[in-house]
Amino acid sequence: MSEAPVPVTAAGGVVIRTVDEKEQLLLMFRRGAWDLPKGKLDPGETIEQCALREVNEETGVTGLTITRFLAQSHHDYDDEWGMWSKTTHWYLMSIDGDGGELTPQTEEDIEQLEWVTVEEALARVRFESLIHVLRLL
Repeated sequence: MSEAPVPVTAAGGVVIRTVDEKEQLLLMFRRGAWDLPKGKLDPGETIEQCALREVNEETGVTGLTITRFLAQSHHDYDDEWGMWSKTTHWYLMSIDGDGGELTPQTEEDIEQLEWVTVEEALARVRFESLIHVLRLL
């Protein structure tokens, strides 16, 4: 009999900025795929606090504000530590000014950060759960 996956709660953000009257969002390249910043909930923190912290830690973006809740996504996965059932809470976020210098969190295997249009993001992202989140924009 196999073990049931361990539930994991996570939160992340779709960070939006406007340049020359065009909206751009922040994508990150990690482990061979384009992704959105997100991470696991720490003890004692709210989902919203988690989303803001994780986006800042993974990208270096500062001055983040949650604009609104977007959606929840869910997926199961396994790794060398076990089987997991992850629910991620997604928020639309804005930034004050330019958001500071982009700094990929290399210890989380983030190789690249890039501001792209929503259309470009939809063309790059492969995960169905992220495509669903991006289509809500």
